[in-house]
Amino acid sequence: MEVKKLVPEVAAIHDLSGYGRSALTVVIPVLSSMGVQVCPLPTAIFSTQTDGFENYAMMDLGDFMPEIEEHWKSLNLKFDAIYSGFLGSSDQISFVADFISKFRKKDQIILVDPVLGDCGLPYGPITGNHIRGMKKLIKNADIITPNVTEAAMLLGRELKSGFSYSEVRDWLHALSLAGPSVVMITSVHFRDEDNNAVCVYDKKADKYMKFSFELIHGSYPGTGDTFASIVLGSLLKGSTLAEAVHCAVKFLSSAILLTNMQQTPNRNGLLLEYMLPELNKKPLDEGYEYF
Repeated sequence: MEVKKLVPEVAAIHDLSGYGRSALTVVIPVLSSMGVQVCPLPTAIFSTQTDGFENYAMMDLGDFMPEIEEHWKSLNLKFDAIYSGFLGSSDQISFVADFISKFRKKDQIILVDPVLGDCGLPYGPITGNHIRGMKKLIKNADIITPNVTEAAMLLGRELKSGFSYSEVRDWLHALSLAGPSVVMITSVHFRDEDNNAVCVYDKKADKYMKFSFELIHGSYPGTGDTFASIVLGSLLKGSTLAEAVHCAVKFLSSAILLTNMQQTPNRNGLLLEYMLPELNKKPLDEGYEYF
């Protein structure tokens, strides 16, 4: 009789920054604290994370990534999830699509965080080819987690400062048509409402969910990485979709509030080290509504 795996394994295809809390310096501690083994496949190494720092050093690992893939394949590794984040070139996007096809297995979660931009602007290295490649990559995903800027880029639509409920449903549904069965758009602001929300479309259940959170001014790098990691870790440990998203929203609301109160420089990211023990405490309320 096959023994159920006690510790799920995730192939995490992200960049690594020497200073700052984002990408692998977020993904590894968050998922590890949730009882999930992270198997990093780094896409690039940075001296610091890029948001808020100048003159950072960078090494693109695109030429080395296939060697990691080849060795893993020779070991017959079987991952419970494949999770991709920042990809520094269109070639790396093609690599991830190929990696997914080679390592796909039954009952696996493919989560693509389409890291393209924020606050209405693309990140520095993002080009038109990069956006076109990401549109193809999300076809391979079960779950995607764009922010509103990235959702606009993927859909080729103008970014809105405020949404109606019907507009958000339209965006979520349109993204689902590309392939993913679950679409999450983070940092959605509804017109005439004080709070922001994470909005989710579950295609199989044909349900739209809204998870509201208090709007705190200030942007912290790595927030999206933290959100996607908590969602993935929760699902791998048996939570429902609603429970997983609510856990991520609840945790991030507290982490952002604490970081803001401590007057931590935004570019340093969230004070995760202090907050991580809270991750395995399930929220008592349900925290969402259908719309």
